[in-house]
Order: sequence, then structure tokens, then C-alpha cells
Amino acid sequence: MSPWFITGFCDAESSFSLKIQKSLKYKIGYKIQPIFTIELNQRDLILLEEIKTFFGIGLVKVNNIKNTVTYSITKLNDLVTIIIPHFKNYPLFTQKSIDFSLWCNIISIIENGEHLTKEG
Repeated sequence: MSPWFITGFCDAESSFSLKIQKSLKYKIGYKIQPIFTIELNQRDLILLEEIKTFFGIGLVKVNNIKNTVTYSITKLNDLVTIIIPHFKNYPLFTQKSIDFSLWCNIISIIENGEHLTKEG
């Protein structure tokens, strides 16, 4: 699978997001988790498995209720060492490139531990 195919496909179908949950385990009361996700119809399961093989990381989950399949990566180290370098070497072309840039800034804040304060 071509890295440019992956980028083009992700430009259309992926999301760079954050999951923010209340949690008493954290000093500020919230857990902040960056996520890279692609969610498609179940008929596209094989394609998501191939993308997972390309990156060599992440999970593919089937949701029979919604008839969808989701590929997601949540481990910070995987995002920093595999996902971010991929999209820096094979850049996105649409508005999603701005979303990616902002998401990278947030990941940098998390890496530096700045998210552990209310100011962060």
C-alpha cells in the first residue's frame, strides 16, 4: 500500500481528535487522550485491516449495532513515532492539514506534561 494512498484516504476519512474524560486519578480531574481514528462501514473491514498492517499499530473494532468498523490509535508513543512522522513526510492537502497541525501542537503539550495543569 502506497504511503500517498494512505494520506489521501486519511484526508477524506480520518480524524485527529482528543478524548477528554473526568477522572479522579488525575491532578486536574481530567484524562486527556489524543486519538487517530478512521470509521467506515463494515464492508470496508479489509481496507482498515490493510491500513493497520501498513502502520503496524492500533486496533480495529467492529460495531455490529452501528454496522461500522473503526481503526484507532491511542498510544501516545505510537502517535508520536509513527502517525505524526507519516503525515509530516506525506502531508495532508485539505483543511485536515490544519486540524493535524493543531493536534500535533496538543500532543506536544501532552509530551511536555503541560496538560497536567489548568493553564495547560
